Amino acid sequence: MRRSEFWIAAVCLLSVLVLGPLRAVVIAFLMSTIDVIRRASRPDTAALLEAPDGSHFLPAEGEQAAGSSGLLVYRFGAPLYFANATLFLDDVERLVTQAPTPVRWFVLDAQAMVDVDTTGAGVLRQAITLLKKQNITFAVSRADQSFRSWLERYGLIDLIAPGRFYPTNRHAAQAFRQSPESATAEPDSSAVEKRDEGGI
Repeated sequence: MRRSEFWIAAVCLLSVLVLGPLRAVVIAFLMSTIDVIRRASRPDTAALLEAPDGSHFLPAEGEQAAGSSGLLVYRFGAPLYFANATLFLDDVERLVTQAPTPVRWFVLDAQAMVDVDTTGAGVLRQAITLLKKQNITFAVSRADQSFRSWLERYGLIDLIAPGRFYPTNRHAAQAFRQSPESATAEPDSSAVEKRDEGGI
């Protein structure tokens, strides 16, 4: 049980004893709604690195260099809406700016992005436009039909090439390696050394 859930339960119990069950239900509902918004406003996000055996992707940690191959896979762990839209755009800008070599492909792992509101759509448009201005290919992986529906509703689907939707991050990585952009990506020397040592 999350700590926030424990305190909501405790407050609900005290409210039942002091204010009665009806008011306690209202208080618990309001507190639960606030807690959901709070957690969704700071979702788990991560730049992902391909596992050594290529079977899956893992969050980059410590000194591991995300994007050192020219491919940057970014996972956003919540629906995109007004409370976390700024975080999304800040992450995109930071990851592209701090990548050890120029980013050629930016792949959005959208598995958790099952909903997008108007503010989120506006920020997503800004992010795609920002990447295109830097000649970075934007692609999407692991998106379900609801995410595509939101893209169509907000007129964003035309900003993404039809062939740039992939069922998994592995498919996206394979497509990148077969693309002309992959050949122009300069490997980071430190990343190469770590690979030789078995660190990545």
